[in-house]
Amino acid sequence: MAWCPKCKYEYREGITVCADCGCELVEDLSLILDKKEEEPFVYENIDPKYINPDEESFEFEYDEDESEEDNEPAEPYINKEEQAEDNKSSAWTLLIVGFGGLAAVVCFFLKIIPNDMTDSGRYMISGVMGVLFFLFIIMGFVALRNSRLFMKEAYTENNLTETIKKWVIANTDKLSVDEKLGFTDETEELRYFGRIKELKQMVNNQYMNLDSSYVDRVIEEVYPDIFEKKEF
Repeated sequence: MAWCPKCKYEYREGITVCADCGCELVEDLSLILDKKEEEPFVYENIDPKYINPDEESFEFEYDEDESEEDNEPAEPYINKEEQAEDNKSSAWTLLIVGFGGLAAVVCFFLKIIPNDMTDSGRYMISGVMGVLFFLFIIMGFVALRNSRLFMKEAYTENNLTETIKKWVIANTDKLSVDEKLGFTDETEELRYFGRIKELKQMVNNQYMNLDSSYVDRVIEEVYPDIFEKKEF
């Protein structure tokens, strides 16, 4: 009898090629199996750091530095000045809608705006809509107050941002960073991520307990001043 060394199918005598995979048939399948058992395991397309040379098989070793949190993109940071502007815009929108709607409710209730509703219906609709627009007015004043608070915090944050940028520019340059990272023929994209990581580490070492998203934004803003400025 003949056997396919790949599919392990048995064929009758006279057939020399497997009908499924096209491999040449062999007379004794056990020889093929013994040969495969003696062949050493070859590590293909596996990062060498996951291979334990003292074991016959490889094992994946967890790297504490490569946590799931590090792989997740950080939320974009919105600075205090932008938060102040957002709250201010929302406040004026809510106040305009609230006062405008409240005025329309009063006109509706007094029949300045013509309507054929009964007194009970007019009371009910005026009451519900009046409460709704009154809530809009309250939320508008709250947003306006938050805007002023954020604007006060923005002054301190902007001073810190400028201080960090000046420190980074004064203590590093494109040549020193690229030499430290050992860049040779890497693509510009790889260089970019490597530089960002290096600058972020420098800032975190110099200024403790800063928000990660805030540091990312500062580095993004100062990056062109270091690596993209034109040399004359």
